[in-house]
Amino acid sequence: MRLILPFLLLNLLQNSWAQKTAQDFFDIAYKEYYNQQYNNSLANYTRSIKLDKHNEKAWYNRGLTHYALKEYRYAVKDYSKAIKLKKDYVNAYINRGISYIELKEYKEAITDFNNAIRLDENAYLAWYNKGICYYREKNYTDAETCFNETLKLKPAYAYAMFYKGLVYYEKGIFANGVDQFTLAIKHMKEEAGTAYYNRGLCYRGMELFEEACKDFKTSLEKGYEKAQVMIDNTCE
Repeated sequence: MRLILPFLLLNLLQNSWAQKTAQDFFDIAYKEYYNQQYNNSLANYTRSIKLDKHNEKAWYNRGLTHYALKEYRYAVKDYSKAIKLKKDYVNAYINRGISYIELKEYKEAITDFNNAIRLDENAYLAWYNKGICYYREKNYTDAETCFNETLKLKPAYAYAMFYKGLVYYEKGIFANGVDQFTLAIKHMKEEAGTAYYNRGLCYRGMELFEEACKDFKTSLEKGYEKAQVMIDNTCE
């Protein structure tokens, strides 16, 4: 009987899987993804794709799952398949571009963001991430242009304000950096510590050491441990 019972259970399990459709697996994977059960989600998106290879959403969502698992090259492949199935898939272009950023392939990323902007003139995330590419390439002029375009489309987007502040810091325009980080702080919550820290760097560049110290200390209070080094080097 001990030999038969596992066999019966296996048959029941196989029959249960066999009765599920591509959409069933897709729905299961979707819920698992949002519950951060990424490995399970990946497996079920794969099952969905095996049953329906022409569902661009399944390829796209599996790409998101690979990205969550930091499997960026696999994410690129899945987004590429989604784009092949749907040529105007704006989000797939944007997310493939973001994966290229993680792979430090900025030229490919910029091409994807340009395609997203061509397809949707309101794609603020394409402008923002294009700005990230230029910033990382130390092309601060084009980065600033991209962050300005982002803020035209999404005026309260704190991350664009933050990166615009970084651009001004790198350019040595510290007063403008202070203004941008101040705006970012108003809209940031969990990550405000980094904005206080970088505003402190701008104040330090302006030789306003008292203001700089206040920001470094606030940054540390908000959990940004890197600020301790600047406190030691700047504050009495």
